[in-house]
Amino acid sequence: MSVEKSISSSSAPSGLPPRHVVLSPGQQLNGYLVHAQISQAPHAFTYSGIESHNNHPVVIRLSRPDPDSQEAVRREAQTLGRIRHPGLVRMVGTSTVAGLPYIVLDREDGITLDRIIPVLGGAIAQSTVRDLMLRILDALEVVHAAGLVHCDLSPSNVLVRPDGSPVLLDFEAAQVPAEMDVVRSFVDVTPGYAAPELYSLDAQIGPWTDFYSVAAIAYSLLTGKAAPDATERTESRLLEGLDAEQCSPSFAAVIDSALALAPDSRPVAVKVWRDAISTVDAPSDNGKVTTLSNVVRRAQEETVELPASDDFPSTIRVEIADEPEAAEVRVPALTATPGDRSSRAPLPEITRHHRSGGGGRVFLTLVVVAAIAAGGWFGWEYYRWWSKTEWTVDAIGSADAATIAEAIENARPGSVIRVRSGIYRESLTIDKPISLIGESIEGQPVMIIPPAGRCLLVSAGSGIIDGLTFEGGDGTSPCIDLAFGDVEVANNVIANWKGTGMRLRDGGAAAIRGNQMRDVDGVGILIETGSGGAIEGNRIERSGKAGIKVRGGSAPTVSGNHIEGSGQGGLVIEGGSSGGYADNVIVAGKASGIEVRGGANPIVVENRVGSAGEAGIFVYEGARGRFAGNQIVSSRLSGVIIATGATPAFEGNEIRDNREHGIAVLGGAGGELSQNVIKQNRGHGVALGIGSTATLKDNVIEGNREPQVQEGEMETTESDAAR
Repeated sequence: MSVEKSISSSSAPSGLPPRHVVLSPGQQLNGYLVHAQISQAPHAFTYSGIESHNNHPVVIRLSRPDPDSQEAVRREAQTLGRIRHPGLVRMVGTSTVAGLPYIVLDREDGITLDRIIPVLGGAIAQSTVRDLMLRILDALEVVHAAGLVHCDLSPSNVLVRPDGSPVLLDFEAAQVPAEMDVVRSFVDVTPGYAAPELYSLDAQIGPWTDFYSVAAIAYSLLTGKAAPDATERTESRLLEGLDAEQCSPSFAAVIDSALALAPDSRPVAVKVWRDAISTVDAPSDNGKVTTLSNVVRRAQEETVELPASDDFPSTIRVEIADEPEAAEVRVPALTATPGDRSSRAPLPEITRHHRSGGGGRVFLTLVVVAAIAAGGWFGWEYYRWWSKTEWTVDAIGSADAATIAEAIENARPGSVIRVRSGIYRESLTIDKPISLIGESIEGQPVMIIPPAGRCLLVSAGSGIIDGLTFEGGDGTSPCIDLAFGDVEVANNVIANWKGTGMRLRDGGAAAIRGNQMRDVDGVGILIETGSGGAIEGNRIERSGKAGIKVRGGSAPTVSGNHIEGSGQGGLVIEGGSSGGYADNVIVAGKASGIEVRGGANPIVVENRVGSAGEAGIFVYEGARGRFAGNQIVSSRLSGVIIATGATPAFEGNEIRDNREHGIAVLGGAGGELSQNVIKQNRGHGVALGIGSTATLKDNVIEGNREPQVQEGEMETTESDAAR
């Protein structure tokens, strides 16, 4: 029985996800052990748990079964895959179960602001509130640089660790303003902390939307109460009359600037608001809590009656209104054109639509002043280093750069580099969060051929590598080398490479999706040294060694890959590794389809293994693991071989038409064999060697050599497969 079938669910029509899915305490889920359900969000159930192989605490967010929730969870996973910062919750992995997507996150130790404010709100020093705001803005700078807006910052979504460092949680509502082409009829908001434009269909979402929420949080920390809902506000300033001993007038003004009802009247970028916050006057602390670590300690030690939900409302779903579109406003861009970096001529105008009333004039004035200042003071260099986030590379030199390396060197974090068709003889290093996107022209590839060594080393955390073709290599390095990051690598081609195609190492959690690898001399994809990530939908053909190899205590999610014609095992899991392996197709390899060895303990479900050159699945060297719902057919040796102290559990697998036994358990090995269908194999259905400790229960064994279950001396030379 597969992992999916072990989950409680109500009946549903065939092919459709169940109406209700529940994870149970103690349940194993693709390398994670579920502890308990801890909350319910509009789109997901949230559970606590641990990674089975190292007891690392995690949070599992499982989608509700409706299509909107599934899309929201997938979108949240994509969002988290694009950003990396100590102040942002980290995604460990993502996969599906029972047809529903889920996300696995690091579980952080600390306390959320919605528990701190009722205890200490109003008793926290201004300097401490300012410190917290600046740290939140540091994390938001990475979010905004990636083109994202959080859209639901509230006290419940900001956790403060014991050392005082904040972590932004719950990116379920995050939006990409540049891609907002979907008409929405509702939005999830937290009253009091949601900016007014979030209630409108046509209003412009941007960094200023998050600044409103951060300012509302600061208001709560200073006053001990939630800010009034934006839809009910009439006053322009909320902190203007606050006691100067509690908050200096300059600090009140800088917070009120971000609480402006008109988006155009708020700060437009992190740097602008951060500079304003950093320069405000501070009143005397007057015995208030003065460090963030003390705030956490005091909040954990003191107990008070929590406020009613009306005082600090939770996230709700509201219908959003469609406002009539206002006239276009033409905004001049920064000076200088890419073609002439010394020129002071203006760039083409940028069209913006303002739907927020009179505040648009204020914003227009700010942008024009900023443009003039940038042109006069810094010119092209200011634009390139601080404002330019889109780069184009063309091998013939007709774009921003003629080489990819030049664009990478000059691009700011969060930039997108688009590479046009051509041949680029470069070995590249990316050490900051940027995206490298290939743009094929008339079907011609973006070809990267390094003169020596690797094609690409990525050690930047977030970012996207998409649409590139790599060839060549001298056998000394992997083509794409991903170190400790969670970058997304998608839709690339690696062909005729002389070494390993792609390597994920040093605890990385990359998303490797939809890539093609052909005629790679080494391993197709190598995951090692404690890495995780999602390896999904890749096609690996004719690798000289393993198609996918996992080692060194790694625990990835490997699903939906096609591995064909590998020179060694199609999928090899070794060296104490774990993780989940599902829905892969592994055919026509020269060795075993799946090899699990060296104390590995994976969950292997719903894979199809065909025409293996040796065993379909080979488990040995003390390995364990759960193998459920796999189909193993037409192997040259036995469908399954268990040897040298291995003790796996095989449950609900289909094992047929193999040229030797269905399952062979060699002496000294064991495990549990239950509910398997073992048919039409040329050898015995199950062959148990002398000293085997395997147990059999409820298997269907028929059409094999008699006796269907052979105990004792074997009639075929299975040891040849165990070399």
